[in-house]
Amino acid sequence: AGETVPGLRWRLEYYESMMHRLFAIPAAPLVFSLIGVPLAVLGFVRSRPRGMLLAPLLLGAYYASFIFAYDAGRSGFFPPLPAVWAPNAVLFATGVILLFYPLSTARTEQMHRELKAIRRREEDPSPLH
Repeated sequence: AGETVPGLRWRLEYYESMMHRLFAIPAAPLVFSLIGVPLAVLGFVRSRPRGMLLAPLLLGAYYASFIFAYDAGRSGFFPPLPAVWAPNAVLFATGVILLFYPLSTARTEQMHRELKAIRRREEDPSPLH
């Protein structure tokens, strides 16, 4: 009733952002677990105080970026779908990098050390290994 097209567009982006938010927020724990497992298992956070500091910092950074992105999608500054899902996508990419980065560095170094030890044992003529 007398509403202009920009007004309809704003309402559409507002409700579309709300709909994507309903799915993006429940997906966040899955993405956080993708980050938390490599950090815990591979020893990036070796001390409890450091871990207790890192967890709220990660959560706060995620929450701030989610609120910023959600407001940007809701106001029409960005399209709602990529705006609302961007913080989850960044965390997912970080989790995948953390998951595979140690595989390429730490395990490669460990394999080199083991190969050197095997070669030393092969070169050592003494029967005591």
